[in-house]
Amino acid sequence: APLTREVGRTDIFLNGERVDGMEPDERARKGMFLGFQYPVEIPGVNNAYLLKAAVNAKRKHQGLGEVDAFEFLKLAREKMKVLGMDPKFLNRGVNEGFSGGEKKRNEILQMAMLEPELAILDETDSGLDIDALLEIARRVDPHGGLVVAGVGHGVLVGVGGLDEHLVALAH
Repeated sequence: APLTREVGRTDIFLNGERVDGMEPDERARKGMFLGFQYPVEIPGVNNAYLLKAAVNAKRKHQGLGEVDAFEFLKLAREKMKVLGMDPKFLNRGVNEGFSGGEKKRNEILQMAMLEPELAILDETDSGLDIDALLEIARRVDPHGGLVVAGVGHGVLVGVGGLDEHLVALAH
């Protein structure tokens, strides 16, 4: 059973490094992913462009070379196949005209491409039920190294399978 305890105001560390004072893009490069309750639309920016830029920013931070277009598309299509997503999503504007479930799946694709160590998912029940989201998370991280923190209103109580890597935050 998951451990439950109240935590007051505290410093936030990831891999021994304080991250609560960092800018969001810096936290992302360090291995943290934040999924929003209502992912925003970014008209004029397609998914492929955003994802490739994000992946290459993280790779640069890690001292690795950038992925070229061919390598990126191969990786993106592999991740999309695992997630059961249509590759046409890559050519669409970021969340533009997406349903709630499509927006959540698009966020999970972003998470899969960035391979974070910690994913904080806000209101995961908006647009995608928790069981579907956890199944997707299992596909994204089959080896169990990803820690998922879900922020919600009690919807995470009693979920199974990822208990050792799932933290539920509620008020």
